[in-house]
Amino acid sequence: MLFRPFMYIDNDHSYILCNKDKIRYELGPNVIFAIDKKLDPFNDAKARKLCEHQIIRDYINSYPVPEKINYTFLPQKLQESSWLGALFSAILTFAVGSFLIGKHLWNLFLYLIE
Repeated sequence: MLFRPFMYIDNDHSYILCNKDKIRYELGPNVIFAIDKKLDPFNDAKARKLCEHQIIRDYINSYPVPEKINYTFLPQKLQESSWLGALFSAILTFAVGSFLIGKHLWNLFLYLIE
């Protein structure tokens, strides 16, 4: 199950769409990151400030965070890996592990016989 396919949010191709002026901003260049379908509170505040004040980095929190959500989050989901790749990786891992363990057990067996 370690190699199974999974979906993730591609921050380089996801956008926020501001409700007021309908401008789309990319997440990555604007230092907004998403892990799930919804932004966490820290990145949500950055997105609200970006749509309200058109600023990227507010290091000293000089701009107020709007109380209501003023954007629409447009995540781009991608799939990493495939079931065929997962099967190949699992078989390869098993084969290499079996070879290494088998080689050590064979050497131990030969050592014990001598």
